[in-house]
Formats: sequence, C-alpha cells, structure tokens
Amino acid sequence: MATKSKEAKKRKITEENRTFHATWEMDFAFTVTNGHPMCLICQNTISVLKKVNLQRHHTTLHAAFSRDYPVGTKIREDKVTSLKKILQGQQNVFNRLMSSSDCATEASLHISWVLARKQKPYIDGETVKICLQESADSLFAEFKNKDDIKKQIDNLQLSHQTIARRVQMISNDIHEQFLFELNNASGFSLSLDLSSDLHDKEQLMIWVRFDVGDIFKEDLLALISLNSTTRGEDIYAALKECLLRNSIDLNKLISLTTDGAPAMVGRKKGLVGLLLADNDFPKFQVYHCIIHQQVLCSKLKEGALKDVMDVVVKIVNYILANPLRHRQFRLLLEEYESNYGDLVSHNDIRWLSKGKVLERFCNLYDEVKIFLSINAKDELSLLKMPKFIVRLAFLTDITSHLNKLNLKLQGRNQILPTLVKEINIFETKLDLFICQLKQSDFTHFPNLSKVSQEFPDFVKSEQLYLSLEKLKFEFSGRFEDIRNIIPLLFFVENPFTSDLTVVSNKMQSLGGDLGAVQLEIIEMQHNMTLREKHRDTPTIEFWMTHISSDEFPNIRRCCIMILTMFGSTYVCEAAFSAMTTIKSKKRNLLTDEHLENLIRAAVTEYQPRIKVIANKIQSQSSH
Repeated sequence: MATKSKEAKKRKITEENRTFHATWEMDFAFTVTNGHPMCLICQNTISVLKKVNLQRHHTTLHAAFSRDYPVGTKIREDKVTSLKKILQGQQNVFNRLMSSSDCATEASLHISWVLARKQKPYIDGETVKICLQESADSLFAEFKNKDDIKKQIDNLQLSHQTIARRVQMISNDIHEQFLFELNNASGFSLSLDLSSDLHDKEQLMIWVRFDVGDIFKEDLLALISLNSTTRGEDIYAALKECLLRNSIDLNKLISLTTDGAPAMVGRKKGLVGLLLADNDFPKFQVYHCIIHQQVLCSKLKEGALKDVMDVVVKIVNYILANPLRHRQFRLLLEEYESNYGDLVSHNDIRWLSKGKVLERFCNLYDEVKIFLSINAKDELSLLKMPKFIVRLAFLTDITSHLNKLNLKLQGRNQILPTLVKEINIFETKLDLFICQLKQSDFTHFPNLSKVSQEFPDFVKSEQLYLSLEKLKFEFSGRFEDIRNIIPLLFFVENPFTSDLTVVSNKMQSLGGDLGAVQLEIIEMQHNMTLREKHRDTPTIEFWMTHISSDEFPNIRRCCIMILTMFGSTYVCEAAFSAMTTIKSKKRNLLTDEHLENLIRAAVTEYQPRIKVIANKIQSQSSH
C-alpha cells in the first residue's frame, strides 16, 4: 500500500493564492511588480510573497531606514511615495526603450521587404540607413522631436546580415500563409520548368495554382537545385519530396503543365510517365505550355523566310557589335533626323525580339542601305534584291501578328479557356489572311502593301499564302493534349450554348457522374436568372459566386478544376527572369536557400505579416 507521503501532492507557490497587503508598502517599503514583491529601497525582488520574508529583508538590510523614517510618520509616508515614483519613472523609461526598439525592428522588416521585393542586394540596407541619416536634418528641420527621430534612425537594424535574416523570416511567413491556404483548397495544379543559373546549376521552378474561397491564387512552392543530372527520375524525386515535405495532399493534384522537354513529358522515363505510374498520385491532366507551343509553331525552321531573318540578324550584328560602326550609324540617323535612335539587337531565346528587330529594321531600311553603301557593299547587294524586300515585308507583318498573340498569352492569373480561345481566334485569322493573300488583298499586311506597289509581280510570284498555310498546319498539329478537353473549356466560358451530350461525356474524365451532370446542365441552361448574370459577370466570379455547390455540385466541381489549371509556364519564366537579376555576377555567392527566399519575396502576391514577425524577434538596437 502506498504511503500517505507518496500520495500527497506537493502544492505549488502559485497555487497558494497569496496577496500583497496595502499596509506592507509603508511598513516594509515594498510594492508589487509583475506579481513579485520588490523593495523600493534596493529594488530587489523576493521570490515568495510572505509577510515574514518582507519583514526579514527590511529589518536585516534596511534597519537604518526605520530609524531615519519611523513607521507611521509623515516623513516616512513622503519618502516611500518618493521611492515609488522613482521606480515608476525607471519602469516607464524602460518601457519606452523597449517600445522604441520594437518600432525599429518593425521598420527594418518593412525595409527588408521592399529591398527583397525590388530584387536589391542585402547590402543596400546599409545604404538606406545612410540616406536616412544624411537627410534627417533637412527633412525634419521643423520638427520639435527631430533628435528623437534621428535617434530612431540610428537604431535601425539594417546590416546585410540582419537584412538576410529578415528576408528569410519574411519568406517563411509568406510560405506559411501560402501552405495554409493550399491545404484548405479543393485541388491544385502544378507548373514546372527548368533553367540554369549563373553557375550553370539547374534550378527546378515549381508553381502551384489553387482555389481560395471565391478566387484563385498562384504562387511559388519551391525552387530546387538539381546539382547533378536533370533526368526524369531526378525531377520526379525532387518534386515528390517537395510535395511530401510540405504536407501537400497528392490526391488533390488536377493538372501538370511543363515546357515540353523530353525529361518532363517522357511517357516512360520522363516526369509525366513516372508520376502517372505512381499510385500515390491520382489521374491528372498533362499538357505542354501553350506559349511554348505557339513559339514552336512560329519558329522559322528553314526556307526563304529563315534566310531573310538570318540576313537581318547578320546586318544588325555587323552594325551593333563594333563600337565604332555603331557610333557612326547613330550619327547617320541623327543626320537624317530619323524617328528612331538605333537598331534593336536580336536575342534568339526570346521570340518577341525577332518582331522588334524586323519592325525597327524595316523602319530604318533606307538609313541601313545608306550606311552599308559606305561600309559593307556586299551586304548592300542583298538588301536591293526585290525578292528580299518582299519577303522582309511579309515576314515583318506576320511576325507582328504572332507577337500580338504571344503578348495575349502572357501574364499571371490567365485561365486555360481564355488562352485556348486566343489560339482558336488566331487560327481563324490565318484562314482570313490566306484567303486575302490569294486575292492580293494586303489589308492586314501594311509593309507588304507598300512593297506591292513597287514590286507587284514579285509579290504575286512569291505565293506568300503558302507560308501561312504551313503555319496553319503547324497550329493544327499542335495542342493535341488540350484538344481533348476543348468542349469543357468552351463550356466554362459559354455554359448556355454548349452541347449537352459532348460536355457531359467529357466531364466523366474529371470524375463527374454522367447522369447527374446531364440533369444539372439542363437545369442550368434553363435558368434565366443565371443566364442574365452570365452576360455581365467575369468567368471566375460567375462559377465561384453564382453557381451553387448545393444545386450544381458536379458541374461546379468540374469547372473549378478547369479554372485551377495553368495555361502555361509563364509564371516560371517570369520567376527565372527575377532569378537572373537576383543572382548576378555581383551576387554569385548566394546560397540556394537565400536565392529561394529572395525569389519568393520578389514574385509572391502575398503580403508578409510584419507585426507577427516582429513579435517573434527579440528586439535589440543597432550598435
């Protein structure tokens, strides 16, 4: 049998409910601070609130105090009151100092956020502080508390080490908000792309799109360095580990968009093949980035038009590559009072640069001929050939149309139905262009129209419509991975004019119940209130706000899945552009962790919770 002593539970001091008696203040010169008795004379605290402890402390250490200020006298009352005011004054100063330090910490977080957002180096924090210090006298000259303001500026913590820590905390906070919303979403889609950084290290960019309440969000999940090979199994292992590390439900995956590289889309050893073979993942939609496919369709593979582009690039490089020739050419433009100050250089990586080069080259065609007649007569002979002039004009015009399409496909928060619609619109335009060129109608080809007046026979003999037919064939042959769900994409934007049978059959691939879907579509298409709302409401708002999950559960869920899908890898490309700026030659020692933190801050649509982060930091003024 257990003894009584073992059964008894020892009572804690905090459970004794001891209280401080007001008379002890005058009797022993004590007060209470933060729950502990404090001596007003020496400002030491006593651990246990007992009368005997306070009395012992007072009579042992401060016996002279009772002789000089006898208990019950007016002078003792005045002295104790004076000591209490001194203590309160010291505490107020301490509290102000702590408050001041907290404000400095919060300010340093705001500055760190702006620097990271603007893709600036950590060291710029010190420059910001110097700027504030140098301008303080002028900026706050009329302020009565100017000295206090300057002192606060001096207390700002903006060393490069501090900025790095602050950015990391900001990145962690943003990622925490992001994961919380992602884990509460009904589903998510992924956009992946690979690119090399300054040190030729392959970086895997992973973006996620998901629903949050009545809207959709897309943000960076991770930037992962692949230090060795970039095979399909390497990408697959990195992606799955990332998803599991962040506790993301794999069964919620709806679609995957990639750049179309073999390591990504290979059906056996590529990322897509390995994911589809993994039972941890559900069946999901896979397709090649629409922007990449549009560029591939537009790429000049061979033939006369490619030769024209090569000549233009060669001449542009001839002029711009040599400093002396470049200066001479710009002086020539000034002399002829040209509307343009220079040519545009060509970057083979970016499709849009082709259009800019051709457009500027055409606008400066006469000036280029004059310059080449002085410096490079061999190249001049090509520019004078009627065939070259006709092909250059045609190439400039069609490239302009392709560039307009490319720009429409770019941007964040683009929905897949809209992107596919733009591709379909362009294919219809191509049909019109082909028909018009066959009839020598150059309404949509302004440069070719000008040239046709000078060389009508050459324009007709070139049969330029054949090039457009090849381009149309390229577009028709592409986008096969998306064409299977085009009826669903059309339904998302035009639910009241879509074919019941086709749409309901396609929705089965997204998990919709055939019979239930058919009935819901009929109910919806005969709902005049919804029909009216659809006319004046954006697509996302219509499906997320006006379509009830109780009344139309199947079609609403399927349409939300469509709206969750990425249309392209544009977000990855934009983040890689930020990476190029951030990890420059002057910042080539950034660690992978710092690089990910900086890119997240630069591209996110989330706002850091500055006050929450500041509360986690132990405030400490700058030295």
